[in-house]
Amino acid sequence: MVIVAALMWLGHLLLGNDLAGGWLLVVGSTFCIAGVGVAVTGFRTMVAAHTSPSPTQIDLVKYMVTGGIYSRTRNPMYLGMALLLIGLECILANVWLLLGPLVFVFFIQRFQIAPEERVLLHKFGLEYEGYRQRVRRWI
Repeated sequence: MVIVAALMWLGHLLLGNDLAGGWLLVVGSTFCIAGVGVAVTGFRTMVAAHTSPSPTQIDLVKYMVTGGIYSRTRNPMYLGMALLLIGLECILANVWLLLGPLVFVFFIQRFQIAPEERVLLHKFGLEYEGYRQRVRRWI
């Protein structure tokens, strides 16, 4: 996410603004605040359940967390990051920068979420499969 945000900032410096309106700052800020809130809530829920929130240590996950925000989205931390990038795109006010959040979502889904899901399915079996059927990946 940080790399995509940095590339978006660089794109803004090179391309400038092509969208007008101070309302974009309000919309962008709202998305950023919502994104941080969703991501932090997901993280805190994992910590409160005494299981690993680290995407690089998925094998350390002890329990499936399906309550709270995890009853609405299977990936609140990634969703929060995507919302934050959408907010940044609005603040930077260039339609081409919307490629940033799209690339992030594609990359994270292909190279992080899919492998995580395979590990969780192997670890928790039918319990995880049922959860996957009940709760959407994003929203």
